[in-house]
Amino acid sequence: MHIRRIKSLLSLFIICFTLSQTHGFCGKDDSYKAIDQIAITVPDSMEASVSSLSGFFLEKVSGNRNLLRAFYVWCASEISYDTESMYNPKPMENRGKLILETLETRKAVCQGYAEVFHELCNLAGIENYLIQGYTRQNGTIMPLSHTWVLVRPDTSWF
Repeated sequence: MHIRRIKSLLSLFIICFTLSQTHGFCGKDDSYKAIDQIAITVPDSMEASVSSLSGFFLEKVSGNRNLLRAFYVWCASEISYDTESMYNPKPMENRGKLILETLETRKAVCQGYAEVFHELCNLAGIENYLIQGYTRQNGTIMPLSHTWVLVRPDTSWF
């Protein structure tokens, strides 16, 4: 279970690490307690689509950085890393279908996490880009693809 939890956070690591280094975004910060509580108590009826999920957060949370925190906490706590698909990826060209599948199964590899996060940002009007690339291990670029999101909550990119 411990390994599964670590893997579930892998896809969001880049966002979290970058923001935590500059603004304490993902660290232990009491100022996010209320936002974290909102993110982990989203009603089931609001989790059926990314549109309803975004609407819920837009109603309850103000400010781009706070919204990003809510999106991050929800994704990290509600989606499990799909270890079965990690080394047997299924080609998914339809982004909407991937988002829906991720919300329904609550399992994904990095692309599923990133697509949900990316769409939440789009619906909230937060400038962002979905980035596709490769992993780097011990300084060597590996042929294992990876997807993450670059966000601009204000004047800085993370």
